[in-house]
Amino acid sequence: MFAEYIRLSSFRLPRLLFYLGVLLIAQTRWRPILSFTLSDWLFLAAFLCALIVLMGQSKVEIPIPKIVLIGLGLFMVGGLLSTIRAQFPISSLIALLKYFYLFGVWVWLGTILLRRSEEIRDTMIFWTISAAVTSAGAAIQMLWGDVIPGGNFPITDRMTGFSEHFNDLGEITSVALVPALYVATHDHQKTWLSFCMWFSAFLVVAGLIWSSSLTGIVAAATGLLIWMITNKAGLKHFGVLVIGGATILFLILIASNSVNGLNRLAVVTTHEESLGNKHDILKLGDRLRNLKNEKHRFPSLLPRYTTYDEAWESISQNFIVGVGLGPANGRTSSGHVVHNLWLGSWYEGGFFALLGICLLVGGIAKIGLRIFLDSSLEESSRMMGASLFAAHSSLLVLGLAHPIYYKRFVWIPTLLLIALYVRNKVEERLEGKAEGLDLLTR
Repeated sequence: MFAEYIRLSSFRLPRLLFYLGVLLIAQTRWRPILSFTLSDWLFLAAFLCALIVLMGQSKVEIPIPKIVLIGLGLFMVGGLLSTIRAQFPISSLIALLKYFYLFGVWVWLGTILLRRSEEIRDTMIFWTISAAVTSAGAAIQMLWGDVIPGGNFPITDRMTGFSEHFNDLGEITSVALVPALYVATHDHQKTWLSFCMWFSAFLVVAGLIWSSSLTGIVAAATGLLIWMITNKAGLKHFGVLVIGGATILFLILIASNSVNGLNRLAVVTTHEESLGNKHDILKLGDRLRNLKNEKHRFPSLLPRYTTYDEAWESISQNFIVGVGLGPANGRTSSGHVVHNLWLGSWYEGGFFALLGICLLVGGIAKIGLRIFLDSSLEESSRMMGASLFAAHSSLLVLGLAHPIYYKRFVWIPTLLLIALYVRNKVEERLEGKAEGLDLLTR
């Protein structure tokens, strides 16, 4: 009976579950069952409901572009070869299944459910709200300290919000920034919705600053630069965003210093004293000055360089087959995985995995650029594609210094770019059929 209800409702129920998954995608701090987030479970439910709907259809589409499918196939080949060699083959196999779910099942689900530009734009709105809510969690930490259940409170001034790690907050906000600007500047018919989107965009900026992620800031700046080049009004909107975000940040900092005994500084100082560490709390400027300081309590570059050296040494011995996928196999002697998307893929999955990931991210970037440059498309689709292309560019910058393989909240622009590409292809096909009918009836 339930299956029949889902079929009758077509994709409305799966799409609703998908929207809810996107709305909670940045809240990674809580994992209620089997270490999966609420967002993970909602996406899984959306996938199962979509399968029930498709069971009543004679033909199931796989509208993912060929270059993405080829990239995924090559990555799977490299992952399987490396799993045979891996020290922990079960962990490597599980990681390989995660990759397949991310780039195959999850992306395919998005292309099936999001077939109209309005649905893609709604997904961007939910994504922006999710990033803003996580940033609001960082504001709560700034004001009252370790009051968010789950996870560990940071012992630096880098906030996590409702994510698990301060780097996660930086990744979430840097990739979501340009789409947040796009939905904020979109012509909303309701004033309250426009206000909410601008406030969400301001929070995303503040969250990026609170994370103190240098790579995240560079990634966001790259995306903003691309968006301003492709959007004539981008510079004006960027100025409004910076002023609003700085205002929110300033007000929160004033409020946090006025909350005696409960503010963030008191909590962090307690952590510092318990560790016997007497240095001052790190600020963003301190991180810039201490990037290469090996004696510093929280170095940024040296652990990355160590993982790069070890990865290159392993690749020089066997550049075809990697050491195995996943943290259990990919962790170097420094205790960290390789913080680079391409080098990490090569080190863990071998040459075929590297070639696959290059085809994946390169092919998707080409799709985004083609959407923006296609003059036959309506202006709204081109601007949507430009904002998602800019977000995808931010993702590529993050990949230079962060291990972002499994993080779905970073790969949302990838999914939406493919969904927008498929939507445009479907419309072209329908227009072609309509023109053919017109010719027949003349």
